[in-house]
Formats: sequence, C-alpha cells, structure tokens
Amino acid sequence: MDPSVAYKEAKKQLEYNFGNSYKVASAYMNKALNWPTIKPEDGNGLRSYDLFLQSCYHTMHDVDGLKELDSSTNLRIIVSKLPFRLRDRWRANVCRMQDHNQHKATFKNLVDFIEGQSRAMLDPIFGDIHNSTESSKVAARPKSQKPFTKSSGRTSFATTVDQPPEMKKNESQYGHKLNTAVEKPCLFCERNHAFEECEKFKSKPNSEKIEFLKSKWNGHVSKTCRNRMKCETCLLSHPTILHIHPGKGKDGIKDDRVITRNKPLSSAMVSVKDDDLMGVSQSRQCTLAIVPVKVKVSNSDKVINTHAFLDPGSSATFCTDSLKRKLNISGKNTTILLCTMGQEKNVHSSIVSGLEVSNMEGLLYHKLPETYTQTKLPVSKQHIPTQESINKWKYLREVKIPQLDADIELLIGTNAANLMEPWKVINSRGNGPYAVRTPLGWVINGLMQETTCQMQGSHSCTVVNRISVANLNDLLIKQYHQDFPELAAEEKSEMSVEDKQFMSMMESSKEHRNGHYYLPLPFKEDDVMMPNNYQQAQQRITSLKRKLEKNEQYRVEYTAF
Repeated sequence: MDPSVAYKEAKKQLEYNFGNSYKVASAYMNKALNWPTIKPEDGNGLRSYDLFLQSCYHTMHDVDGLKELDSSTNLRIIVSKLPFRLRDRWRANVCRMQDHNQHKATFKNLVDFIEGQSRAMLDPIFGDIHNSTESSKVAARPKSQKPFTKSSGRTSFATTVDQPPEMKKNESQYGHKLNTAVEKPCLFCERNHAFEECEKFKSKPNSEKIEFLKSKWNGHVSKTCRNRMKCETCLLSHPTILHIHPGKGKDGIKDDRVITRNKPLSSAMVSVKDDDLMGVSQSRQCTLAIVPVKVKVSNSDKVINTHAFLDPGSSATFCTDSLKRKLNISGKNTTILLCTMGQEKNVHSSIVSGLEVSNMEGLLYHKLPETYTQTKLPVSKQHIPTQESINKWKYLREVKIPQLDADIELLIGTNAANLMEPWKVINSRGNGPYAVRTPLGWVINGLMQETTCQMQGSHSCTVVNRISVANLNDLLIKQYHQDFPELAAEEKSEMSVEDKQFMSMMESSKEHRNGHYYLPLPFKEDDVMMPNNYQQAQQRITSLKRKLEKNEQYRVEYTAF
C-alpha cells in the first residue's frame, strides 16, 4: 500500500476508534455518573470532581451526546455523589431558582454550585473548620479523661487494677504508671527503674509475687477487673511479670520432671490443652489413614521406605524436603497459596515430578501428580496405627499392616484419588474402628490407641486438615484474563523471533541427496568462521583406527552401523 494512502487509512481508523463523538460522550458520562461518593469536608476530592465536571461542560459544545447531562435523572445521580450538607444546599438553590427565575436547574448551574463550594472548602484561612473543632475538643478534654491506649507506653501491674476509693489516697506514694516509674522508685526494691523491669522481683517464686501484689492492692479481684493486662509472652490475660515459662513449675522454678514438647509447625494442627496432666501420663490418640509405602522416581532403581498419609481433606500432594533429598531429585521453585483452617499464607515450595508409590510388596507402582515439598507434614508417628492395637478387635483379624520404623514423609491428596479407592471395606462393630483396603494397603479409621505424654499440661494434637493449594503463577494468569477478557480468546502459542529464523533457514537450505536430508548448522550469524581443527580430527581418526584393530567385534559392529 502506498505510504500516503496508508497514513490516511490509519488516521481514519484512529478517528473511528478513539475520536468517535459518541464513544467520547459515553466515556465522559460513565466517569461522571460512576464517580465515588465524596466524604464530608473532603475539599480535595470535591475539587477533583469539580474540575472533571468543568471539562465535561466545556466539551458539551463539541460533543452532542454530552447534552444528556442536563437531564433531571443524570443531575440527580451527580448530586448524589456530594456530601449530605451540600445536597441540602443544592436543594435550597434549586428551589430559589424555580421561585425567582422560573427555570429548571441545568448542568451549568450545578457545575457553578460545586465550584463555589469547593472554593469555600479550600479557603486557606476559614476552609478547614473540621480540624479546628476537633482540636478544641481535644484541648477542652480534662487530663483525667485521657483514654488508656497501647501507645501510652508499657504499664506496671498497678495500672491494670481498679482501686477502691480508700486506696486512691496512696497513689502518690507508690505510683501507677510506668512512664513515671523512672522518676519514682520501684515498688519492690525501691531502686530507680520500672517495676516491670525489676530483676529481683522476677527471680522470686510466683506465689511470693502474688502475695506481694495482694499486700499492695488489697481487695482487688481479677475476675471483676475491667483493665486486665495481656501477657506479652503468651498473650493470655495476666501481667507479663507473672508469666510462668515452659519447663517451670507453678512457682516459676525449673522442674526437671517436666519435659516440654515443640508446638506443631503446621497451621492445620489444633492443640487441645489438658491442664490435669503432669509428668509422664497416658492418653488416647486417634490414628489416621497412614500406610507404609515404597517411593521412587520413575526410571530409577532407588527405593525409599516411608509412611504415606491418605488425606481426603487436601487438594494437593506433598512430600517432605527430607524425602526429596533421599531420592536425590530437584524441583522447580515456586510460591503457593496454602489455605489451612481459614488461614491463607504464601509459602515457598518446590514442585517435584515423576514420583511413584507402591505398597510394601513393590509389585505395582502408581504415578503421583506434581508434588509440593514442605519442611514438615501436619502428622506425627503417634497417628500411625500399630498391629497390636488392631489385634484387639477380632473382626479385624485379616488386617495386616507391615510395621516400619520411618517418619511420615508423603501426604497424598484428592488429586490422586485412585490411591484412595476402596477395594474392600470392613465395617465397624460396637463403636470400633473400620478398615478400608486401598491400592497401597489397609488403612484404619477411628482406631484409638494409647500414647505416652511426658509433659505438664500436655497438648494432644488433633489434626483438622483442609489443605488447599493454588499456584500463584496460575492465579496471576487468571487475574490477567479477568482484567482483559477480550484477549483471552486470542491467546495462543506463537513462535519466537529465533524460532522463525531457524525455520526459515531450514526451509531455504535443506537438500535431499541419495535419500538423505542435508541441513545446515543453525548459526545465528551468516558469516561464521569455524576454527581449523584438522589436528584434532587427525588425532581422532588415528585413535579410532587403533581401537578397531584391537577389537574385531567392535570393528564389525562399527562398520555395519
């Protein structure tokens, strides 16, 4: 096409797509009618709306479609964006115009009204009436009515109690705020530091601490206190200075009989506290659908024996980083959105492909879907059923589970539902457990067995798994499709510039001679000068000659090839 003709055609297309008066009018109308509601005393917001409406008014002379802004319906929508006080003033102005001038309000009248109100609201001297009234209220507030907030500084235990009237006279003697504790001596040792920071008081047994505080504030009851403090360590309702650290007895003194247990790392774990347990005790733990399995990578002979948790509450399959290292495989790093028990968080993980799993016989391996790695799975060895516990139920005699001393390093979700398929079911009797035979072996559900807890206030971990995984890359692409739906239908795979260059080179340079195709080397540049490797080629042919002379069978096979 001739350049001059193409230029005119391009201008014509631009005029049609971006200069069409009806499209311009529609864009102005939509923005004016969909403007967000302006908050009271928001002078800057009102000024922005005023400037846009003025541009609409000046464009009305050139675009006929904008004259619809003079209609009563559109004027009411524009007025609805104003604060209530301005809507009330506009109503009075409209009534005045109809009484005195005998004409209806127009878009021009509304623009002039909003301009005047925005100017008044942004007046440099009298415009900001909101801040002045607020500051006067703050100045008039008595000091005794200052609200207690976290920003007012850390407080001692004394500030969290409601004092009886007869004790208020002693307030000047002891002091009740930490911000004055530096000026007044400590309540306990009478040195120049805050009461909460008194190391001497912290070293005392907890019972002595409570007795001391009772002597200072006699009659105070914790249940009726309206200003109960939260511990900065455990976030419970007691002062931080009375916190008892794990591994210590009731008096805060270390107790060698108490062994603490680490908290579960996964948010899918729910801890149920039992305050009656102390030292070594027995508790009943419900087992989960955990089976011993063999795991390997496809096209590899290395097999790892471990336990797998068949979790119908998970939409993805996981393995531990430890299992990944044992199989000596690598994965693609990614970030996933992990949803557990109403919590959502971004987790760094890696995607492992090609894993296969089988029962302990190892006769048939099943392929696993893409597996995400995690440091730890939300189950422990306490949830593994034992053959001893199964044998207590006579109707489960045919259920045999191989005992394996290994951790649970695989979690199989519903995206591998074929591995959870029930081949045989043994129903429960007398509120007992039931068994399901799957391709990976027998799984027991509802089996209670004894577990040993060696800690005070033992936490029995109750698994409430509902794991949902979404790849952030997929979510990002989905968001793009929602923002630009018109491009989703046109999306298709295309060749890159280098791909097209390669295909063009092959099409133009290929040769067919004696039943063979001859193709050039795909260099990016045309004038490539190859190095002279005559010496290397000569050395190679000499070495090959010696090898053929020594090995007759190799010579025959090489010649035939």
